[in-house]
Amino acid sequence: MKILLLGFFVISIFSCQSNNQNDISKLSKIYVDILVVEESYRGMPDSLINNKNKIFENYGITEEKYNESLKGMEESSEEWNLFFENALAHLDSLKKIGKPVMIDSLQVQP
Repeated sequence: MKILLLGFFVISIFSCQSNNQNDISKLSKIYVDILVVEESYRGMPDSLINNKNKIFENYGITEEKYNESLKGMEESSEEWNLFFENALAHLDSLKKIGKPVMIDSLQVQP
């Protein structure tokens, strides 16, 4: 019985870490997409708002939940670094597929 409980505990820890990494990956993609939209629609507030809302809708998250998640991540430098690594990877992938990206670099600061 103890072995079964220990096994369940280990599996639940690894599944939480996997979910957390998926969440960080999702948040970093949202972050980059928002930066691109902000650059693309600078000076056009209505278009900016509409496109930001589309981003949140596409990822199935509210702006409030996104902001809460970012704030929660700030407590962990490991998560924060992973977030920016994923963001840079997503930015590179957008450049490779030829999406218009006007952002030269991301500032990585915990």
